[in-house]
Amino acid sequence: MPTYKLLCKKPHVKTIELICEFEYPYDIIDLCEHDGDVLILSNEELTSFSEGTMLSTDNSLHKPKYGDLNTSTLCNPSSICSYSSAIYICQDYGRHVCVIHYGAEYTFPLYAIDEQEKINNIFGANLLSTKTSIACNDYGVVWGVDSVSRIFHFSNGENTVVAGDGSKGFSSSRYPSNCSIGGPFGIALDKSEIYATEQGNKCIRKIYNNKISLFLGHPNKGIFQSPLKTVFSRGLLYIIDGCEIKAISLKNPPIQTDRNISIYKNEGDIVSIAESKNGLLILQHG
Repeated sequence: MPTYKLLCKKPHVKTIELICEFEYPYDIIDLCEHDGDVLILSNEELTSFSEGTMLSTDNSLHKPKYGDLNTSTLCNPSSICSYSSAIYICQDYGRHVCVIHYGAEYTFPLYAIDEQEKINNIFGANLLSTKTSIACNDYGVVWGVDSVSRIFHFSNGENTVVAGDGSKGFSSSRYPSNCSIGGPFGIALDKSEIYATEQGNKCIRKIYNNKISLFLGHPNKGIFQSPLKTVFSRGLLYIIDGCEIKAISLKNPPIQTDRNISIYKNEGDIVSIAESKNGLLILQHG
């Protein structure tokens, strides 16, 4: 059975605190904090972690605090985020967003039928190659990146592409609709600014005021090796980069050099990170 460690990086403290170490029967994919609890998303279930006690859910989206959802099961989930009373789960190989709100569950497609057919032609009908990551802004709007090299926002059951022309690559176009994006993986939001990591291009892009720009990194420069999930917390942008976590101040970002911005390094894989009221949560393999 896999072993995991949950740690916390508190603000203005250099040391990383171990919260707990636990065994879990399934592969954990992502986590987030919601209403004081840590929600752990695996390929089989959504689990609540509260005050050192793991509350298992028997392969369903059931969490007692949010109502009885025992009739629901997860389908190939990839990412989770929350806002206010709602929990958002991207699942079905990135095709749908499931919303859990006050005990009720709603599922919305992320793509229209014609878009889904286009994606199927690229990746195959089962979409085994796709990875969609989502995050919420301060207004409850879900933003995301997908393996079709696009950045989108999702509101009221509708998906709107805001950046990426669907081609994988690296372009310097300042206009989001004409920009090639290479392997987007993570997305973080700071008010009206959007930051997306590109695993393929080893960089972070910034979208603001209908313009897209290179924030940090480059395919040919060694700041990042494999930037994955990213979150914004207390003025800092945290990025999983391979077995490291790197932190960047948005007010004073580093210049394009090899300056050390690593705050934590693990011998094994780091599964996910998440913002919490106590600091940055880090989930890693034990």
